[in-house]
Amino acid sequence: MRKRIIAFVSVIMCAMMFAGCKNTLEKKVSKKELKEMNDQAYEQYVKNDDSIKDIKIEIKGNEVIYKYYFNMELSEDQIALMQKNVESASNKKMVENIRDGLADAYKLKDVTVTYIYYDINDEEIARLSV
Repeated sequence: MRKRIIAFVSVIMCAMMFAGCKNTLEKKVSKKELKEMNDQAYEQYVKNDDSIKDIKIEIKGNEVIYKYYFNMELSEDQIALMQKNVESASNKKMVENIRDGLADAYKLKDVTVTYIYYDINDEEIARLSV
């Protein structure tokens, strides 16, 4: 998990390098830069973890959305545990720190970071938005 957090933060740090003068995160991050973020996330997560079939990073307005797609069946117990972990105080704090870093880097006040996890059938199983 720690390895994934470090990889995730590095993707965010990459995004922070591309600050501009426009008024939303979506306008500040070019399509090329977003593609690079997605490519890097794919390399770090999908290629190194058979349980993840895909990851997509989207930016809408001032919201960065990370979508994780699992490549395996998850039991109800596994889903419940994932929901608990996603909503844990430590995970929320990590996402808040990422959100605050983006807000500072881009000089924006209303940045939101959202994680969405999907099962093998692309059904949403967990979400965290801060």
